[in-house]
Amino acid sequence: MQILSFSLLNSLTLSFHSRSMLTLRQKIPDYIFDNKYQSITELHLSTVKVSVSDIQKLFTSFPKLKYLRHYQLTAALYELHVEDWKQNLPLPAYKLKNLDADFSYVVRSQWTPRRSLPVDAFQLATILCPDTNVAKIRFDCSTNHDSISPLINLKKLKELSLVRVTDGERCLLDFTDITLLLQKHGKHLIMLELKVIEEVDTHVILESCSRLEVLILSGCSYRFPEPTCETSCLTLDSSSEFLTRLQYFFYADGDDFSSDHSLPQCFWKSLLTPDRSCKNGRKKLRGLFLEAPRISELTAGEIFQSDHILPDLQVLSICRYSELLFEQLVSLMSPELVYLKIGQCDQFSAAQIKRLKNLISSNNISFFYEK
Repeated sequence: MQILSFSLLNSLTLSFHSRSMLTLRQKIPDYIFDNKYQSITELHLSTVKVSVSDIQKLFTSFPKLKYLRHYQLTAALYELHVEDWKQNLPLPAYKLKNLDADFSYVVRSQWTPRRSLPVDAFQLATILCPDTNVAKIRFDCSTNHDSISPLINLKKLKELSLVRVTDGERCLLDFTDITLLLQKHGKHLIMLELKVIEEVDTHVILESCSRLEVLILSGCSYRFPEPTCETSCLTLDSSSEFLTRLQYFFYADGDDFSSDHSLPQCFWKSLLTPDRSCKNGRKKLRGLFLEAPRISELTAGEIFQSDHILPDLQVLSICRYSELLFEQLVSLMSPELVYLKIGQCDQFSAAQIKRLKNLISSNNISFFYEK
């Protein structure tokens, strides 16, 4: 694959390669509307400051566009077609496969006098973009339950990201609403990201999303399972398939003081217990990112019983995990490991860090250590 990258005026980073993808960082230059760019199918606007009308211009300028990544995408579609929709006039069908939406009052970290999107925005967007398989959603405590429900009508979702902007109040839209999406699309999902979501039920994820390859849980609170679940979720067929497909897991605890911000211990056992818990094959976890995981001493004693408990692990990042023992850290390091980062883990002595560096240097592993 040939990739061409260059910078213009210190404000633009451009990537253009055989997949016809363009990535812009700060602004949209006029020259991208030249004929030579008409074949672009992916346009990632990243942090570009654009208006709804700018995005609408992109729709007409790039007829082959399949992915347009920007938080105002759904707003642009809504403003462009809402009047025709309300009057039951014919609507176009876009080739877009993603819907990025922001239902919150917060835009660019600033409160706005009105929300970015009306509650029926996805109802129209799913009509305009019936082939959507990627949804990235930002919402706040006042976002209505019905805002995301139209996504159920899509054929399939492969990637789903839900991020809550919170002011400390309890949300109208909660994990019960998300559960409906997971039950409909979970069997197709390969990526799931949940940030600052309340009362996440990890059993729903294990049972509904058996094909996940990437799972991101950050700043969420969790629904605690029944005591009898300490071992039963390890025997679920869906859990076993989930464990043999998952490749990257990112976990960050957003609240050091709330007990419900701890993942249920049965989930850690499912994820990290060696392969004997998988009936359908070995675990394929390649990236593990843990920030304050709060794995109990009892659970850790069951998990860290042998070396190389994750034999395919290539990237390991540990932060604020003060309960982790040195021997347990070593057991997480697989023969395939190429990158190790440790941050704010003061329990390791200077002698142990030196020993770790010697072990790493002999295996050509990139190592980053932060106190």
